[in-house]
Amino acid sequence: MELARKTAVAITAYVAENHADVIVFEYLEMQGKISGNKKQRLHLWRKRDIQKQCEHQAHRQGIRVSRISARNTSRLAYDGSSSVVRNPENHSLCTFQTGKQYNCDLSAAYNMERDILYGNYSNPFRKRKGLYWRQKFLR
Repeated sequence: MELARKTAVAITAYVAENHADVIVFEYLEMQGKISGNKKQRLHLWRKRDIQKQCEHQAHRQGIRVSRISARNTSRLAYDGSSSVVRNPENHSLCTFQTGKQYNCDLSAAYNMERDILYGNYSNPFRKRKGLYWRQKFLR
């Protein structure tokens, strides 16, 4: 609990220091392969605790918190040209279908930004459901 609180304090301090309006978290889907693995279950529970603590502290400072679905954020190109192919030697690099090489994390960040600002409908390759109502507050 103490580690979650310290992490949340550090996140909100960083956001306030950089004058950001929104903190974006990936929506954690708890279904799946956590049935037998206690370590993974504890890990997911700690993430949720950090997000809750961070949400409480952000609301005290007037900062909004948004959660988006993490599905296909790294798999699809941010320019809408379809899926990407990861570099086998360096997994942080990916190649778009247009031949352009880019950082996968930066492409995923652009995809998340587009999902928040414009909704999930801007990329025709994205077929997501849910979490639309949270984005109404950001428009």
